[in-house]
Amino acid sequence: MTNLLQERPLSVGVPETAREFTRAIVDGGGGSVVAVLLYGSQLQRSAPDRYSAWDLMVVVESYRKFHRAMFEAALQSRQPFLMNLLAPFLPPYVTAFDPPSMDSGMAKCLVLSEAHFLGTLGPRSRDHFVKGRFVQHVETVWTASPEHETRIAETLEGARRNVLVWAGPYLDEPFDAVSLTQRMLAVSFTAELRPETLHRSLEVWQSQQEWLERIYGGVLAEAEAEGLLQQDPGGGYRFARPIGWWHRTRVRIYFSLSNIRGTVRWAKHVITFNNWLPYLKRKAERRTGLTIELTPAEERWPLIFLWPKAIRILRYGRAHGPDEEPLT
Repeated sequence: MTNLLQERPLSVGVPETAREFTRAIVDGGGGSVVAVLLYGSQLQRSAPDRYSAWDLMVVVESYRKFHRAMFEAALQSRQPFLMNLLAPFLPPYVTAFDPPSMDSGMAKCLVLSEAHFLGTLGPRSRDHFVKGRFVQHVETVWTASPEHETRIAETLEGARRNVLVWAGPYLDEPFDAVSLTQRMLAVSFTAELRPETLHRSLEVWQSQQEWLERIYGGVLAEAEAEGLLQQDPGGGYRFARPIGWWHRTRVRIYFSLSNIRGTVRWAKHVITFNNWLPYLKRKAERRTGLTIELTPAEERWPLIFLWPKAIRILRYGRAHGPDEEPLT
């Protein structure tokens, strides 16, 4: 066990499997890891199954140091120079973490430098990939110092307060914590291509309803105290000033560019994520209810032959609920 883990214990409020993955990542990271956060279906218990990965955000001090240490510890098979080249391009990147010492499935890790973490969750974020996930229920598993813990907490709080900026144009007034958070998740899910059905955002909301209502009830109360919102006579809140056309236009442009950046980012994930095709196939089947059968050509050359089927799955997920028929 590293001195870092002895000096800074893991959070006791998260599942033991997440703690095990975090120990291995911090140990293997050669002192470059500054924080590990847990998010996603395993934390929220939003219909995970035995194939569901553990979603972790790994915040690092230096990409180069982290990649070199993980490669030397045989915890990352991709060459460090390749990972160093890809990491700053449309951050974050996604990688599979499946150490041989563990039999608890796989961790799907978003890896970001601390500077990129602060930027992707800040008010000037260039796309919605990180923000859409981390305005939800997130638990900090470990931080390297009290200062890092404070910065992480303040960044997450700022991202939650910023929800009114980008979700505001899509809200029906008056609104409360329930309608705000349901719309927030619906907007986030439509901001990128996902192999999931229309029902998924509501399912995710229901799995963390108590947390969302508590946290965003506080966000709304703070916004009222700052004069951004005002109480509606019939209950709920309204914006103190109507949202103008220019702000609505800027938000639409933001989500359009975010969708483009997210789609391009998929090409990077194909390189950084080991065995991405079996994982994506299982996830698409789990989220859409479809049985997906791949041809030999699609399995061998997916980047050439899989596109027509991938587009059909994405279109199906946007338009339908679960089904049982195979997609061949």
